[in-house]
Amino acid sequence: MEPLAIIGLVGSIVQFVDFSGKLISKSTELYRSGEGALAENIDIETVISDLVFLNSKLQKPTATTGDNALERLCTSCGTAADELLLALDKVKVKGKPNKWRSIRKAIRSVWSKEEIEELERRLERLKEELNLHIVVDIREQVFQFKQEQLDHLDLTTKKIVHAIKKQHDIFRVMDDKHISVVKNEHAITRQEIRVRLSFGPFSAVLNSFQQLKPHLVIAEQQQYLSKLPYAAQAAFNSSDRQHDPLCLQNTRADVLNQIRTWADGADERCSFWLNGMAGTGKSTIARTIARQYYDQKRLGGSFFFSRGTEDRSQADKLFTTIATQLARISSLLNDHICTAIAEHNDLASQSLRDQWKHLILQPLSVWMTASNQPPLILVIDALDECNSEKDVRAILQLFAELKSLEPMHLRIFVTSRPEVPIRLGFRNMPEILHRDLVLNDVPRDIMDHDIAIYFRQELKDIELSAQSIAYLIEKACGLFIWAATVCRYIKDGKRVASK
Repeated sequence: MEPLAIIGLVGSIVQFVDFSGKLISKSTELYRSGEGALAENIDIETVISDLVFLNSKLQKPTATTGDNALERLCTSCGTAADELLLALDKVKVKGKPNKWRSIRKAIRSVWSKEEIEELERRLERLKEELNLHIVVDIREQVFQFKQEQLDHLDLTTKKIVHAIKKQHDIFRVMDDKHISVVKNEHAITRQEIRVRLSFGPFSAVLNSFQQLKPHLVIAEQQQYLSKLPYAAQAAFNSSDRQHDPLCLQNTRADVLNQIRTWADGADERCSFWLNGMAGTGKSTIARTIARQYYDQKRLGGSFFFSRGTEDRSQADKLFTTIATQLARISSLLNDHICTAIAEHNDLASQSLRDQWKHLILQPLSVWMTASNQPPLILVIDALDECNSEKDVRAILQLFAELKSLEPMHLRIFVTSRPEVPIRLGFRNMPEILHRDLVLNDVPRDIMDHDIAIYFRQELKDIELSAQSIAYLIEKACGLFIWAATVCRYIKDGKRVASK
């Protein structure tokens, strides 16, 4: 019988018994959150995944040892693993929350205190039997190890070999030093809260599994996010809008500066309503703001309503689309949004209020406590083009609830025509929560200046006199949509004439 095969099987048993014993203990010291703080909850799915992995090693040893006693110990461990897995599965079937203060508390919901204590006693007996078997039958064979074989073993396996030779308790290999390593680990997401220990000759395999786990977590989160209805063309930078213009340099400077001052400053008013009649350039300003804060990695999300377009003329995909965009901001936001989806499977069909609460407000509240970044910006364009007046009122009321976020880590920039429901909605919000800027109130000379720059830029390849430009500016009456239409007409006319 190969000594390495013996140590391999011993390592598997040590690994399982120590892992299971710590799981059902009363302590949660081995579990840490992504920021290194003691985790508030234990992830049942993560524990089940690890337990299944360890159980497979007990059921399928890498080599036949010929040691009946060791194989009986493996069988006993496998039986205990099956019982633990069955208990954890019952926790899920019962509909209990999938996050618990400790695994012991989770199992306690389906097992009695006596059943848990009985499992603890069985694990202790397995420890004693393994230590006794090592002393009686294995120790002499371990002395067959040659130095060159030891040199290629990992540190934990070397410690097991050393403990066997010295007749020490091999379970002391899993000492507090391993726990301290876990305590100092700060780069773990909540989805990967787990017991981090080093295990025998299978450590290389386990390390590979651990390296793969983040990719599995990402795949799982993508699966959750895919449950949310998403209006792909609603974002400011969607393919449908790739040719839509931004504000030209040195145009709309006064308006843009006011918006940036509000977004970047300490103003407690969390909503900025930019209203104006059709053609005043609201959407162009909204795209410009969205692009600038997107480039700064501060755009939480954008949604450009469009009347007559199914995905973008209704509010049912507004918050689910924004939540999907928010999930891309940080792993912490992503984690909390995916947790909300997991805990509320029917969120996509729930009310706007519940979607706002679970997908946006609550995740942002958690994110704020761990983030020192400036506020995120949401850009909602053409809210008046939402086809349900009741939904518009509901959305505005929900925006008012941002006052519950302290400090404010979210700004909402909204554009619309001054339709009655929107005007009433904002009028009913406390003064500290909004700020109005009516484009029609912008001085005419500023509007004419901006439109003059627009004409010169768009018609730079066409010879027009200063008198002609002045005539066009006067006719535009401050409406960018009129100026854009004229420019297209003139350029199309030039192309026809050249043919």
